[in-house]
Amino acid sequence: MPSLSAFEWTNTGPEGGYIISMDIAPGDTSIIYAGSYGYGIFKSDDGGLTWAQKSNGLPEWPEPVINIFTLPDWWFGDYYPTTTIQVHPLDSDRVWVGTNGGGVAYSSDGGQTWNLRNIGLLDSAFVNEMLMSPTNPSFFMAAVVGSVY
Repeated sequence: MPSLSAFEWTNTGPEGGYIISMDIAPGDTSIIYAGSYGYGIFKSDDGGLTWAQKSNGLPEWPEPVINIFTLPDWWFGDYYPTTTIQVHPLDSDRVWVGTNGGGVAYSSDGGQTWNLRNIGLLDSAFVNEMLMSPTNPSFFMAAVVGSVY
């Protein structure tokens, strides 16, 4: 097995986002979702060669916190940071994302649209991690600041 130093890294994007989370579809490794700090979700259908923003319906920052000059450059954007992504193991169009301050959003159409799934959570939940059982996808857990659901 080659050492890590034998690999070469190439930047293929996505452009326009400070990426903080990723997940690869278990059934199709050409499908990759990447979550950004303030620019929502990006999706690649070709193994990361090209990317498209897929953020329609994701929770957005309240207007007062956008583009405040005292915040770091990477803070800019319209959407709450996407801290974790979970792709369904049998259906890559079914995706859950956890956000830092906007709770959980779900897409059933490969990221074309997103809907909040915060029943039992505060809409302002800080979701740090989500786990789905690979053998029983109906068993799903979310780690939210201070609790596990």
